[in-house]
Amino acid sequence: MAFCSSCGHPVESEWRFCQFCGRPVLRQADPVTSPLDSDSSPPPSAQPPDKPPRSSWRVVLPLVSCVVVLSLVVAALALLRRDHSGRQGEPLSAPTGAPPSTPTATTSPSRTFAELFSEEGSGVVRIAATACGAEDIGTGFLLAPDTVATVAHVVQDSVTIALTAGGQTTTGRVLGIDPSRELALIRADRRFPGHVFSFASQPPEVGDPVAAMGYPE
Repeated sequence: MAFCSSCGHPVESEWRFCQFCGRPVLRQADPVTSPLDSDSSPPPSAQPPDKPPRSSWRVVLPLVSCVVVLSLVVAALALLRRDHSGRQGEPLSAPTGAPPSTPTATTSPSRTFAELFSEEGSGVVRIAATACGAEDIGTGFLLAPDTVATVAHVVQDSVTIALTAGGQTTTGRVLGIDPSRELALIRADRRFPGHVFSFASQPPEVGDPVAAMGYPE
């Protein structure tokens, strides 16, 4: 079966030309193409543009890095130069304030034990405490004309307390006591005119001379 390639009408097998439009007749062996088939064929797909070769990027990236590093170096040098030029115009000022003083050791003249006893022995107090018929003898020292410091076991559970200092004797009572620390304070009924002691600002060191005054009975 043959068709006219121009008008599409069927033609006889022996026809060489179409009797309708006069165009040559195509046989079945010949490829038949219609205008619709030619129009419906998909257009060739667009090919993506060629990518630049990788070697060009390998060259461009190091150049960009070098430019950035050089820019940072130039900016840092400019800041340092401006800071240095600004400091050159500032006058040098001498440090204010008094220079640190060098501590000087002050040594007190050494005194003999006899001299210390004659000057401060009047503040040493003899304590006689009685309890249940027994008497306990101890030593205290004046913290104030009417206040005596001593150890706790001397006056603990005492009934009467006799205080003697500088040739004078009076009675006293326990003002406060701490057996855990072995300390006690006694309030004298009469003020003593003797030497009043004060506590040292720091404890003695190894090798410092010490002396003891009291009534070790």
